[in-house]
Amino acid sequence: MTPQARPSIDALNYAFHLTLRDDTDEIAGEAVIDVRFTQAGVREVRLDFVSTASRTDGKGMTVERVRAGEAALAFRHDGETLWVTLPEPSKAGEQRQIAIRYRGVPADGLHIGPNKY
Repeated sequence: MTPQARPSIDALNYAFHLTLRDDTDEIAGEAVIDVRFTQAGVREVRLDFVSTASRTDGKGMTVERVRAGEAALAFRHDGETLWVTLPEPSKAGEQRQIAIRYRGVPADGLHIGPNKY
């Protein structure tokens, strides 16, 4: 999950909190992203985030909610892109934290499967 090539946004830090289970390949997670805006007027943050709707194998993530602090943020999940709408345009140099709660079967990166144990 990364901000897509936008020179107006720097991703400063990512924290991932994952819940894994033995009885399913599904994970539940929350990603907390600290961003800094290098330009004023940014109204949306665009992130790479594969949705289940963009794949035929049932893998990918379903976003349950997006928030900044306690405030819910509007979002749309189009294919492999998550668009987060900011409640107010950014100011140059401003830092914000965005938290994304999601669940699903990883399409790539985290491989879950049986082992000899």
